[in-house]
Amino acid sequence: MARYATLDVGSNSVLIYIAEKDESGDFKTLEDRALITKLGEDLKETGILKPEAMDRTIEALKEFKELMDSYNVDEYVAIGTMALREAKNSKDFLERVEKEAGIKIEVISGEEEARLSHFAVVIGLGIKNEDVVIFDIGGGSTEFIISKGPEIQDKFSLNLGALVLTNK
Repeated sequence: MARYATLDVGSNSVLIYIAEKDESGDFKTLEDRALITKLGEDLKETGILKPEAMDRTIEALKEFKELMDSYNVDEYVAIGTMALREAKNSKDFLERVEKEAGIKIEVISGEEEARLSHFAVVIGLGIKNEDVVIFDIGGGSTEFIISKGPEIQDKFSLNLGALVLTNK
């Protein structure tokens, strides 16, 4: 059976989800974890990722890489969100992660983050044709999605999240 993982490298936390796909195409959750690393700590004020925040996040990613290896994950997708979109030194961080943890992260736009949030909610809750409003409150940004079932009618992202407010 094939095993897959997703990694979400956010401004406040790093998430991992590992699942196994059976012969019928259904997924079984093997792991679902989060580690608070505060990668985007003080980002609004400084414009950069702090060295200690990068170190914490890389350590979390190393741990998650070991977890993926222990489950013999066949494929993974790692995405970065607001902190990595905004930080002047995000390229340095991404290079360090690939070198030190062996993980390649794709930084996605706020619009793509909103689209993926919508997809997860619609699929996860089995929404067919209902009117839906989704708020995805992260550490560095909040995405708003309005849809009729699987059809997105409007979506946008604001660079305002829980970590940003906590830092203020």
